[in-house]
Amino acid sequence: MGEIVVGMYFSHNRDLAQFEEYLGRVSTEIVRHLPGPVLVAGDLNAKSADWGSSVANAKGKVLAEWVAELDLLVLNRGSVHTCV
Repeated sequence: MGEIVVGMYFSHNRDLAQFEEYLGRVSTEIVRHLPGPVLVAGDLNAKSADWGSSVANAKGKVLAEWVAELDLLVLNRGSVHTCV
């Protein structure tokens, strides 16, 4: 399979159950393309120390577990907001 680029956005107004459902749908597409290269980029409104956030939230915990399950690597680091 070829490489895949996934662009993601998840509103901060949507709840955790919707977030988990969304990640499940995205996972299905990503897994279809493995073991090929996968690049996932997005604004998911998920906060975790895993990627440099000074605060954490439930979406961040779920996203960190999702990243680990898919054996993805987090490349972004830092505390500078991308949307001001």
